Amino acid sequence: MFGTTSSVRTGFVAIFARTDCPECGSAVIINRLCDALHCRSCESAIPVPMTYWDGLFFRLFEAFPNGMTFSLTLSTGLMSELPLFARFRAEMPACSACDAPLPLVQPIGYEGTILCARCQHPTRTFPRPQWIPAQFAALQQFFEPVESVAPLSDKTVAFACQECGGKLRLQAGMRRVTECQYCKATMFLPAELWHALHPVEKRRAWWVAVSQRVIE
Repeated sequence: MFGTTSSVRTGFVAIFARTDCPECGSAVIINRLCDALHCRSCESAIPVPMTYWDGLFFRLFEAFPNGMTFSLTLSTGLMSELPLFARFRAEMPACSACDAPLPLVQPIGYEGTILCARCQHPTRTFPRPQWIPAQFAALQQFFEPVESVAPLSDKTVAFACQECGGKLRLQAGMRRVTECQYCKATMFLPAELWHALHPVEKRRAWWVAVSQRVIE
């Protein structure tokens, strides 16, 4: 009778996550580890509690159970005001600008940036932060795309002030709560107009290296 042995290997998981703004209900994309988010619709600052990350990582290990070295407990993992919408996919980290695979030559524990071999766009990488609980110790290294700032469009949209009828010229970069340049009335731009100036953001991948126990 032959015995079995196990070994630990590193796998990579792409994370696609979002939540809803507790103030206005709009979708808010989560594409990195953070302690606060910004709602593009109502401009609210949204604190992200540790319980949200507990829930996200718990679901990740449900999707990839070989990363668990012991039994996980959810505790308060989903008891957050922020709803959790997440999916996971086994894949190597890739450049967020051109989708080329990243050259992963740095060892686990490296903190800095990785440059895409094709377009030189940077991706931030760092080891598991100490604030992530020990039960998620299998999370070894994170990879977060560095967002490139797109130039603001010079196109303008005409919009009539609801108070005086003055013709306003709106363009990308304006706040949703704006002021009429004629009568100084404060206006909240309609959702359709706001989304035309600020296209809806989709979930984007960020990645984590996970130690996986393989039975041989």
